[in-house]
Order: sequence, then C-alpha cells, then structure tokens
Amino acid sequence: MRKTTTIIISKAAIFFLDKLGRGTAFPGKIALIMDKYIMNKIKIKGKVIIITGSSGKGSTSSLIAKILRGSNYSVTFNDGASNLTNGILTTLLKDTDFKGVINSDFLVLEIDERYVKEIAKVIKPDYLLITNITRDQSPRNVHFDNVANEIKKGLHVNTHLILNCDDPYSNTFITNRDKVTLFGIEKTKYSYPKKINKNLNMEYCPKCNNKLNYEYYHVESYGKFNCENCSFKREKPHYQINSIDFESREITINNKYKTCIKDGILHSAYTALGAFSVCGLLGIDLTKITNEMNSHCKNYKNDFIIKYKNINIYNLFTKNENSSTFNYALTFVDRIKDKKNVVIGWSVISRRYDYKDISWIYDIDFEILKNHDIKKLICFGPNSDEIEQRFILAGFDKKMIIKLKDTQELLKYIVKNPKVNFYNIVDSTYSNKKIFKNFSEYLYETEKKLGDLDD
Repeated sequence: MRKTTTIIISKAAIFFLDKLGRGTAFPGKIALIMDKYIMNKIKIKGKVIIITGSSGKGSTSSLIAKILRGSNYSVTFNDGASNLTNGILTTLLKDTDFKGVINSDFLVLEIDERYVKEIAKVIKPDYLLITNITRDQSPRNVHFDNVANEIKKGLHVNTHLILNCDDPYSNTFITNRDKVTLFGIEKTKYSYPKKINKNLNMEYCPKCNNKLNYEYYHVESYGKFNCENCSFKREKPHYQINSIDFESREITINNKYKTCIKDGILHSAYTALGAFSVCGLLGIDLTKITNEMNSHCKNYKNDFIIKYKNINIYNLFTKNENSSTFNYALTFVDRIKDKKNVVIGWSVISRRYDYKDISWIYDIDFEILKNHDIKKLICFGPNSDEIEQRFILAGFDKKMIIKLKDTQELLKYIVKNPKVNFYNIVDSTYSNKKIFKNFSEYLYETEKKLGDLDD
C-alpha cells in the first residue's frame, strides 16, 4: 500500500512540476521521505545502461537514448540533467506503472561518478560506460583516484564495461574482468607526435610507476601508450575511429561507417564513438546506428560556427571545474592558424556546489596559444581577474587582455569589432547556453540595440 501511495503522489508532483517547467529532483525527494526503500521496490524489465565519468556523460547518454529510440526501442532516460539519487528516482517514478514496474526496453541513466555505487546497489547495470576519469571538482573529489575507487565500488561481476582505451586511467578498470568493450581513436592527421599538454592526468604507469612511452597523443594523456617496464599498454579497441575530418565534421568508424559529429572538437568524436560502441554492443545494426547519428547531427541546432559580417565566430563549450574540456577546446583553436581573438569566461564556477575554487585554471594549457597571432585575449564573468592573471602567467602581455563584465558586454564587443575571428571558450551552464545556443539571434539583437542608441 505504501508503495502505491508513494508512486501516485510522486507522479502527481511530477505532472504539476512538468507543467510549470520546474523540478527534476523534488518528486524523488518526496518519494524517499514517504518510503526510503521505494527505489528497491521498482521493478525494471529492460536492460540497464549507466553512463558516468568526469565529463561527457550527459552528451553521450543523450545520444545513446536517441539512437535507441530511433531504432524503435522504448527508453527511460534521465534527460533532465539531474544525475543524483533524487533526480534518478524521479525518472524511474515518471515511467513506472502504478504497480511499480518499468516496462521500457532500456533504462539509460547518466549518473554522477560519486553516486554510481549508491544507485548500483539497487539497480544493477547490465552495461556501464565510463567516459573518462580526470581532475574534476577538486574540492569535492580531491584526486581522481578517489573518483575511480568510488566507481569501482559500484561494479558488479556481470556488468559489461565500455571503456575509452586511449585514456590510461580508464585502462585500469580492465583488470580481471571478462566483459569489457573498448573504443578509441587511431592516429589521425590531427594527432600530435609529442605531448602539447604539460598537465597530464596520468603520465606514469599505474602498475610499476615507470614513465609511459607514447607513439602519439590526441590530447592530454590520450593516445597510444605503453610501459616499457611492464605489460601495461593501450589495448586494441573493438570500435575505433580511423579517420577524422573536423572541417566537414565527419568521422569514420571501423573503416566503414561514416557519421557526422556536432562540432569540430575532439571531445565530440569520443562522445559519438562511445554511443556507437554501446549501441553496437547491444546488437543494433551498425548501419542503422550510423543513420540515426547522422539524422541527429543534421537536426542538431547549434551555433558552433557563426558567419558574422566578414568573420567567423566559434562557440566552444566547456565544463568548469575541469581543465580537460578547456584543453580539448584549445586543441581546436590550435588547429586553425589565423589572426584571432580568444574569449574565456563563465557565469558561475559550479552549477551544483558553492565552491569558489578555480585552481583548475592552472591545469589549462593556455601556453599553446603563444605561437598564434592573437589580437586580443578577452576575459568575461565573475572571475575575469583570475583569468587575466592566468594569461599573464602564461606569458601574454597585459596590454593584449580585455576584461568584460558578462556575455552582454561580450556581444557588444563583437558587434563593435567584427574584424578578426572570435574563439569563444565558454561554460555550458544554463544561463550561458541560452545565449550561446542562439548566438546569432542575440548578436543581431545587440547590433540593432546599439544602432538604435546611435540614432
């Protein structure tokens, strides 16, 4: 009786909050107050896929869900971006019937890496994709060893792991496991023969502490590596990207399947490959997966590249509290040898925690911009002073640096200075996404307002 009452009240809360466009976690919180064992009482008939990692789990899980739905499977998915216990429970309650049964073919859950062990106690995953393990949210996580150990607590012997074999740290999960599928990127025209990132997440062998040897790098410690002192090495992937063309935003998987990616950042190639690997492992026809990914890409609305007057504006999204996503964006900037303005900024440091720590900006390799023709380095947002100091520490002249209050000021600056290409490396918080996902519209609105003021 308690289970049924909890489900009814939770569903009512979900319904009314959906109508108001609010609340992805509150109904789950109510449900746990009413019955702290309610998650244990929900029966899941379909296969369970969990996606976790330091970054990229949201975009990867979303793409997996889209491919599955496009392949005519029913999917329960926490696409409200709430990946902690209350939010996940809300997702389950929304799709359960009044008997507490979820009849979907697949349950796809994006889960915060520190919460995998909590959810996996109750919902045993059939498949677990780990996108990566990097330095992230250091006040909360302290060290990425802690993150890995927390994830390992949620592993079950029968869970099938899907891992990025280019990442040395992810390879540490392979030990003594039968069910492992690997994905990775082969050497491409964008690979680096020598490391370009000074602050690598892992540079030494986790088995014997010998320095790892690299044949090539993609970014940070990602690449083809081996330890000359023991057996630790990059294992051969089951799914691999053989070629990338960032200009046309196309990748080729397993020498056959060509699919587009949403932008020209390496991170998006890994997202696409991770989703392809999971769905291929599930037995979905690989041509069907490719078609679904291309369809998603075609219908994906973004303002990654904007043509404005005589310049290009590139909007490169990053995750704060995590230097790796900034380094991904910088490798994109490094590929294009033009005169440029580079913009760095965010609206808040953290979307979830009241941490003021920005030590991670010292792990961002701004130094790779030193060999570029930079007109202006532009900082915006509440930490523009700290960003300015990081640029100065990287060796840039203070006269090159401009500080702006917020994104509105940035829009005004671009409208007034449309002479050199802009590379906006910006955070993916909701407040900024609203602007940068519709950047063209905001740009022309700003132009009109400034024109009206001149009149």
